[in-house]
Amino acid sequence: MKFFVDENVSRDAVEVLRFFGHDVTYVNETADRGRPDTWVFERAQKEGRLIVTRDRALAGKCKSGSTGGILIAEGNLTREEEARLVRKYLSVSDPGHIRGKLVVLVPGKAPEYL
Repeated sequence: MKFFVDENVSRDAVEVLRFFGHDVTYVNETADRGRPDTWVFERAQKEGRLIVTRDRALAGKCKSGSTGGILIAEGNLTREEEARLVRKYLSVSDPGHIRGKLVVLVPGKAPEYL
């Protein structure tokens, strides 16, 4: 799968996605840091990428488009906790079925599909 990872997600979570063999564009590795949510969403759609973010507003756009995404729970998660959530999700789920939907990952809970 192809992912576009927002700047508010840790590098640890990005490395988990790459470990599972996914094609990842991480905004923090580009010159596009600080771009508005609309730009992030449009670029992900254009490139056929799922969005990974901690931004609820950006995540909400995923449900209205053809892209889809993963919202990592808001709150004070460490980098390691973010990575653990992503790893746990990817080890039991195929992200290909979330196109046009949103998956919410919260510690201690089953993924919620919106």
